[in-house]
Amino acid sequence: MMVSRPKTVESAASAELVFHMSLGASALTALATLLSFISYVVAARYFGVSAEMDAYLIAAALPVSAMGIFITAISIAVVPVLASFKNDTRARSTACRTLLALVIMLAVAASLVGVVFARGIISFIAPQLSPAKLRLAAEIHRVLWAATSLSIVANFLSGVRCFEKRFGLAAALPMLPPLGMIVAAIMLAERVGIVVLAWGYLAGFLLQCALLAPTVWPWRVTSLEQKVRSETGRQFLSSVFLIGLSLLVFGLIPVSDAFWASQLQEGSLSYLGYAFRIVVALTGIAVHGHALVLLPFLADDAAERQLPLLRARLAGALRYGLALTVPLACLLTVLRGPILTLLFQRGRFDAAATQGVAAVLPWYLIGLVGTACTYLLVRGFYSLSNLKAAAVGGVAALCFYWILSGLLSALLAHRGIAIAYALYWMVCLAGSVISLSRQLGPLWDKTQSGFLVRLLGISGLAAFATQLTRRLLPQFLGSLAQLLVAGSIGLLTVVIASRYLFGTRLKLNALVTR
Repeated sequence: MMVSRPKTVESAASAELVFHMSLGASALTALATLLSFISYVVAARYFGVSAEMDAYLIAAALPVSAMGIFITAISIAVVPVLASFKNDTRARSTACRTLLALVIMLAVAASLVGVVFARGIISFIAPQLSPAKLRLAAEIHRVLWAATSLSIVANFLSGVRCFEKRFGLAAALPMLPPLGMIVAAIMLAERVGIVVLAWGYLAGFLLQCALLAPTVWPWRVTSLEQKVRSETGRQFLSSVFLIGLSLLVFGLIPVSDAFWASQLQEGSLSYLGYAFRIVVALTGIAVHGHALVLLPFLADDAAERQLPLLRARLAGALRYGLALTVPLACLLTVLRGPILTLLFQRGRFDAAATQGVAAVLPWYLIGLVGTACTYLLVRGFYSLSNLKAAAVGGVAALCFYWILSGLLSALLAHRGIAIAYALYWMVCLAGSVISLSRQLGPLWDKTQSGFLVRLLGISGLAAFATQLTRRLLPQFLGSLAQLLVAGSIGLLTVVIASRYLFGTRLKLNALVTR
C-alpha cells in the first residue's frame, strides 16, 4: 500500500529543487551579466562621457529596448504554449516548428523597419541632435536592429530549452554578445570608432544562434497538422503581444531617458546610462537565474491549479529578491565613489565623470530593489495567463514614468530622471504585490513586514559599519585595500546581524522554501 507524501513536504521539496536548479543558472547568468557590465567598462575606457557615447546610447535606446521586450516575451510565451502539448510529442514537434517560423518572420520584419527608418526614429527620439551625431546614431541604430533580429531567434531557442528544463546552455550563451563587444572594442575602437561596439554585439548574437540551432533538430516529424499550426500560431502571437505590452514597464525606460536627457546638458544621458547599466547588471546577477528557473515551475503549478503552492513560490521569490538587493543597495551606496573610481576612471572617463555617475547612482540603487522584485513577481502574471492585466499595467507604468521623468527633469535636470526611476520601481513593486494578492491571497503579511524591518535594520547597520571603517582606515593602504576591507566589514556585519535578528544566518534557500 502506497503512502502519499504530505503536500507540505512536496511543496518544500519542490521549492528546494527550484532553488538548487537556480544556483547553476544563476552562476551562468551572473557571468553573462558580469561580461555585459565589463563591456561598458571597456566602452567607458575608450569613449568616456562624450558626444559619441551619447550618440551610441540614443541609437541603442529603441533596438535594445525592443530586444529586451521581444526576447523576454518570446522566451516566456513559448513555455505555456508548448506545455499545452506536454503529453503529445508529435503535436509539440509541430508547434515548435510553427513557432520558429513565426519568430523568424517577426525578427526579419522588426529588423527591416529599424534599418529602413533609422534616421526618422533617431530624429523622433532625440530631435535636437546635430547632423553629425544624427548620422553616427543612425549608422549604429541599423547595426543594432540587425543584432535584435538575431537575438529574437536565439532567445526563442533558449525558451524551448527552458521548457525542457535544460537551463545550462540557455543561461550561458548570453555572454557571447557582450564578449563580442569587448573583443571588438579592444581590437578596433581606436581605428573604427564607437560603431564597432554594435558590430561586436551583432557577431555575438550570430554565434549564439549557430550554437542553439541544434535545439530544434530532434523535433522534426514527417507531417504537420494544420489545426495545431493555426491554433499554436494564434495563441503564441497573442501571448507575445500582451507580454510585450506588459514588459514596457522594463523595456522602454532607455527610450524615455534618451528623449528627456537629450534635451539637457551634453553628457547627461551618459551619466544616466552608466548608472542604469550598473543596476541592470546587478539585477541580472541577483535574480535573473532564479527567474529563469522559476517560471516553468509556476506554469506547472498554475496548470495543475496548485494555487497555494504558486502563492508560496511567489512569496518566497519576493523574500529572495529583498534579501539580495536591500543590503546590496545600502553597501553600494556607501562604497559607490571608490567602486566607480576603480572600475571606470581611466582613459576618457575622468574624475568629473565619476562624480556625475556617483551623484545619480543612489537613486538607481533604490530602484534596484523594486526592479529585481518586480522582475520575479511578474512571472506570476504570466503563469496565471493573466496577460491582459499585466499588459494594462505595463502601458500605464510606462506612461507614468515618461510623465514623471519629464516633470522632474524640468526641475532637477538629469537628477530628476534618476529620482523618477527610484519612485517608478517602488510603485511598480507595490502594484504587482497588490494585484497578485487579489488573485492568490496575500503575498504581503505581518511576517513579510517583520522580515523587511529586520532586513532594513541589518542593511543600515552594515552601511554604518562600512562607512565608519572607511573613515578609520589609514590613507597609506590605498583605495583598493580600503575598499576591500570596508566591503568585507559590511558583509561580515550582515552575516553576524542576521544571526541575532533572524535567529540564524540569512540562508537564501530557507527564504525560498519557507
